[in-house]
Amino acid sequence: MMILSIALAYAMRASKASEEMRSRVLELEAERRNTELLSLKAQLNPHFLFNSLNNIYALIAIDSEKAQESLHELSNMLRFMIYDAESDTVSLSKEMKFIRDFTRLMSLRLNPSVKLTCKLQAINDPSLHITPLLILTLVENAFKHVAIVDNKGFIDIEICVDDDWLLCKVTNSSSTEKIGKLEKGSSGVGLRNIEKQLQLLYSDSYKLTIVEESGEFRSELKIKVSALRTLTQSAK
Repeated sequence: MMILSIALAYAMRASKASEEMRSRVLELEAERRNTELLSLKAQLNPHFLFNSLNNIYALIAIDSEKAQESLHELSNMLRFMIYDAESDTVSLSKEMKFIRDFTRLMSLRLNPSVKLTCKLQAINDPSLHITPLLILTLVENAFKHVAIVDNKGFIDIEICVDDDWLLCKVTNSSSTEKIGKLEKGSSGVGLRNIEKQLQLLYSDSYKLTIVEESGEFRSELKIKVSALRTLTQSAK
């Protein structure tokens, strides 16, 4: 009985130590994920801000009135970034409004040869939340890398939600030179950043497809609606 008691006590001690070690590993992994996400968001925010300021600076010499409108739009977006984007998640409706404001800002100085089509579904479900600025990268890249070929270009943006998926599809006219620059990484934190965030946050609950074809660059992001609701619950 003494040997059995000693063995049982040893087993319980070993089990407790093993559980503590596993808990510590999980805690360290959570800290690593949080640190990496903060780093990615820190990279993205200045990236967006610098691009927007450069756009407005260029617009001042072309149309001062539109430049003022752009500053007003930018102030609204900065308010979102300061007060909302610092949270782990924001309501999908707020994120969509941010994308709408961003698209309007960018369109003010878009080349007249580029046709912009923007279809943003109104989101009325308050339970849907998403990581702030996640979709921005795909939309921003379209404006940054759109190409005009034979005096024509296009940007098509579609964001909608069905029963199962949030769908974001962004397509822009491109050229061999533009695609080549993207492949070499000239988009900076762009596509690599969003891929890392998706892997950390949504694991198996997303699909990101990048298609490069002659005259067209298309990115399509799908996130399961159930994952957006799960994030909301965990955020509470």
